[in-house]
Amino acid sequence: MRERCADATSIFTKCGAPDLFISFTANPKWPAITENLRPSEHTTDNADLLARVFTLKLKSFMDDLTVHGALGKSIAHVYTIEFQKRGLPCAHILIVLRTDDKFSTSEHIDKFVRAEIPSSVETPRLHEFVTKCLMHGPCGIDNPGAPCIEVSQCKKMFSREFRTETAMNMSGYPLYRRRPGDTASVRGSEMDNRFFVLYNPYLLLKYNAHFNVEVCTSLRAVKYIYKYIYKGVDCANMVLTAGQVQYNEIANYIDAMYVSAPEAMWRLLGSHMHDRSHALMRLPVHLLNQKRVTCKDGHEEEALEAARSRQMMIESWFKLNQSDPDDQTLLYTDIPYNYVYDRINWKRRKRGGNKILARMYVLNVKDAERFYLHILLLHVPGDTSFKFLQTVDNFIYDTFNRAVFHLHLLNSDEEWDHCLHDVSTYRMSKQLRKTFAFILSFCIPTNVLELWKKYLIDMSLDYLRNTIEAASWNLALHDINATLEQHGLSCTSIGLPVPTEMPLKYNLTIKTKKERKPNKEYHP
Repeated sequence: MRERCADATSIFTKCGAPDLFISFTANPKWPAITENLRPSEHTTDNADLLARVFTLKLKSFMDDLTVHGALGKSIAHVYTIEFQKRGLPCAHILIVLRTDDKFSTSEHIDKFVRAEIPSSVETPRLHEFVTKCLMHGPCGIDNPGAPCIEVSQCKKMFSREFRTETAMNMSGYPLYRRRPGDTASVRGSEMDNRFFVLYNPYLLLKYNAHFNVEVCTSLRAVKYIYKYIYKGVDCANMVLTAGQVQYNEIANYIDAMYVSAPEAMWRLLGSHMHDRSHALMRLPVHLLNQKRVTCKDGHEEEALEAARSRQMMIESWFKLNQSDPDDQTLLYTDIPYNYVYDRINWKRRKRGGNKILARMYVLNVKDAERFYLHILLLHVPGDTSFKFLQTVDNFIYDTFNRAVFHLHLLNSDEEWDHCLHDVSTYRMSKQLRKTFAFILSFCIPTNVLELWKKYLIDMSLDYLRNTIEAASWNLALHDINATLEQHGLSCTSIGLPVPTEMPLKYNLTIKTKKERKPNKEYHP
């Protein structure tokens, strides 16, 4: 799933950052569901019906967004499916709009995205849907025991502040207009505009479902929607008693994958867990005679022989450049736009190149030679062999590292900046900190502090959810320092700010989060 996240990020790198972030959740009270239940049957009793209805609703919803342009003309999109603990499916959708339809003013945002209670007199049906589907809480002082309360605060950041007009935020998400005055009675509490989820009136009236529509301008939203897939499955504790009177409680509890009935039915029906607007080709990068080989037990020799005779994608590209000098101006990542790969050779593409994107697999800086080969492939067009890539000024160097050095591709911190940018785009904060520490340990960038300042927010995003900003930066430095110490270095010796001791409450917060992580030994 990390590769799918990287695929989605490549789409947005090519087409532009997403403009809309939409969550669309099934409504168990849709007439299409309730009218087809048997007598005394509930939605939870018929997962088949729920899955099929949501599939049809989601298709119609995506058509409205991507074909009919309900919120503007779409040029790219991705979505993932998450299943809540109670079983309801939820689609997390990112949309890129064409330039003319992008949200450039507060008035434009207010036209499509609302955060206020509609009039019960002028739009009674819309008022009913908003108060039934889109109210958060009550929580906080009115309900301190609400499930969203964690460490005396709402995890969803409600209640929001009153605002007389919409304004943009540094995080890439606007601060929406929520004017005081309007209230609605919900679950025995009087709620105002601070407690309502964002919505689009047209889509809410048409689909009568819980969904959230937000304007966004950041690639961080890609990580958000994909973390639901690759963060690990939902887990539940299970105990086996087998009629015994005395048993070892700890030994009999195991971490087990939690799959609700609707999710199981969704998968049995073969419904998509994710989708995207563009096809994407992943280009492998391997060294000479170091192809990736997979085989079954007992068939190692046959697999090795097949790998020796098989021409890999990069080798076919070398062959293409040898036979067709006209295409020697193209980089490895440009080839799929003009050619199609048939598992043996690259053949000139006849049509469909506008919906094809390509990227090389993201490599770790620890895999040094492949990493430097990756750099060369990004900068040197028309390559005809591995030796060609190792040749600079008619001299063949023995490593890609030395070729990169003599091509002056690493004379500044530009390549390390590019590397960190890729990791911050495709990976989570922890991987970014690791990569930064490895670069500091093995690559010796010239301006360490400048790189730290540029990426410190991305490196500390996972901590920022539970601490204040300065504390999250300090925790990130602690993590980086721990990796540096494994290589005989420290933040002090490298030139980074020295991490300070953390107050106990922050240490406990991080420890608690680690303790909540499921035991990966039991993951399927």
